[in-house]
Amino acid sequence: YNEKIFWIWLGTGVNFASANQTLPGASSVNYSAINGSKFMAKAGFWGSDQLGLDLGYRNTTGAVKSSASTTVTNGRYNWTTMSAEVLWRSPDRNPLRDGQWSWRFGIQQHEMPFLVPANATSVNMSQNSLTMASFGFEYKKMVREKLRIEWLLRYQRPMASSNSLGTDFNVRPRFSIDGSVGAVYEVCKK
Repeated sequence: YNEKIFWIWLGTGVNFASANQTLPGASSVNYSAINGSKFMAKAGFWGSDQLGLDLGYRNTTGAVKSSASTTVTNGRYNWTTMSAEVLWRSPDRNPLRDGQWSWRFGIQQHEMPFLVPANATSVNMSQNSLTMASFGFEYKKMVREKLRIEWLLRYQRPMASSNSLGTDFNVRPRFSIDGSVGAVYEVCKK
């Protein structure tokens, strides 16, 4: 198992999102969905045997639908995430036998959906900007010559938030968990 010094990859997948938003002057809105339209791109490099950098882009599309008590106007959204993370891996490793564990430290910038009350029974979809500090780990293991499995778990903590409407935007709880599981097939090998 030969770790690449530089990588670029594109992918698609399924995303599960769950959120609860309390609207001033209106009721609480719960949202959960599995969306199949997710696009991902990543690029990175190992600058040394232990330190690397990973840059990522994700775009998930979806929709929030009206309920019996609340009408959602323009409920379609794009949730875009850009990330920059430093990678660290132990020098004492045998990737062929044990797989590869890496720690990740960095920031993520989210452009995310946000519901804004129009009146007592109607809300509009808006976009908010949220900057998060991230810390987590990932595991990669070759299962065939060009096929590997990967999983990642990351803790995120908000650092800054804003929106274009000037409305109050507070994130609670003050953390989130982000994770992924996938299979990667190498298209070309050097």
